[in-house]
Amino acid sequence: MGNREEWLVRLFCRRMKKIFCQNIVETDVCCTSSEVSTVIDYTIYTLSYSNDKGEHWSAGFIVKKDTWNIVLELWSKNGEAIAYELYES
Repeated sequence: MGNREEWLVRLFCRRMKKIFCQNIVETDVCCTSSEVSTVIDYTIYTLSYSNDKGEHWSAGFIVKKDTWNIVLELWSKNGEAIAYELYES
């Protein structure tokens, strides 16, 4: 896992604690990425965590590759969207 992915995992853990009152360990978070090439290149990161209660938490981050700015952040719990943030680019 590279520095950017590690940064996103830490961000995921901080937001889980702050927004959803869930304390999780970074090593329990799974991070995958997919590149999307259009006029501006983006990378889509998906982070997920499952707890011992059977709850599955996921977050998707769309990030501009050249600036590393987050464009969109989307959260789901057990497959249902629960929060999102659209950032100005």
